[in-house]
Amino acid sequence: MLVMQGSAGQSYRLQRIKAISFDCDMTLRDFEAVMRHSLGRALAELHRCLLESLLTDLTIDRMIEI
Repeated sequence: MLVMQGSAGQSYRLQRIKAISFDCDMTLRDFEAVMRHSLGRALAELHRCLLESLLTDLTIDRMIEI
């Protein structure tokens, strides 16, 4: 089980992850679409858990650049 620490000291358990798959040659998934969808979900979770002022310039495109 993965436990993450939030900005206010809360811990979040990630129990719903069942599998992580890798498709290195992109024959199974459209990597760009999956990456953007996944980063969007991660960004939404960051907005939920962190102060909004910390995320003013963070976008999916910025996350990809980083």
